[in-house]
Amino acid sequence: MRRSMSMKQGVLAEKMGLRNQSEISRWENSDIEPLDHNKRRIEQVLKVNITPVKNGWVISDSQESVSDSQFQKAVSDINEQLTLDDLPRLIRERDELQRKIDKLVRKHD
Repeated sequence: MRRSMSMKQGVLAEKMGLRNQSEISRWENSDIEPLDHNKRRIEQVLKVNITPVKNGWVISDSQESVSDSQFQKAVSDINEQLTLDDLPRLIRERDELQRKIDKLVRKHD
């Protein structure tokens, strides 16, 4: 994820409050696994979610995340405006989002 953002190890280390980039290099080379507090810092700095899985962890983009209150307001606004005529368009949009999600999941596997 760091590379896709064109961020150097040294920059990430600095943003995380680490003294040097060697620890990040060791994580990326799978020499060691980041401690939980460092995983949380990675999530904050890179705006990603880190999810533990068998034999490692999955990193996913979280830049589009919203708070529960923002989500509830958006749902409320949408519900006021929707009609049955909107259903085919919404189904197409849902399907497109699912394809994007599937593509991201395959990319991180």
